[in-house]
Amino acid sequence: MKISNPLVRGFYAGLIGGCIGGFIYILFTIPETILELPGFIVETLDISEFSNLIALLGYSIPANGIWGSIYGIVYSRFYDGVPGKGIKKGFVWGCIIAFISNILIAFWDFLLLLLTGREFFFIATYTWIETGLVMWVPYGIFLGILYERWK
Repeated sequence: MKISNPLVRGFYAGLIGGCIGGFIYILFTIPETILELPGFIVETLDISEFSNLIALLGYSIPANGIWGSIYGIVYSRFYDGVPGKGIKKGFVWGCIIAFISNILIAFWDFLLLLLTGREFFFIATYTWIETGLVMWVPYGIFLGILYERWK
């Protein structure tokens, strides 16, 4: 399938890539729900944990699809300036989005450190891995694949 308009191509590739990135994020958070992070103690699963997963599923995929389509349109405008080619170009774009999207999270964590004195490094590193790399790098890879394929 060929899409001649680069904005439309970026929109659809970003929408699909964002939904896939949201699904991968959910797969990453399932072990968190089953295993508790502080002690890694397996507990019996109750319905509230499954309802949290369903709520996360209902939020994460559509929200990442919307943001993915927005980032896909921006990607189509900056396509020539992103280094690499094909999948590598999408990977670089996913890393850029992960970096940009986590600046605000790291800033809020730093403010919480100043206000409450809680540990900053673990929280900042964890949110960087969870919300940035796990979600936006696969998004960028799929964006690069679909954008090149629909050229």
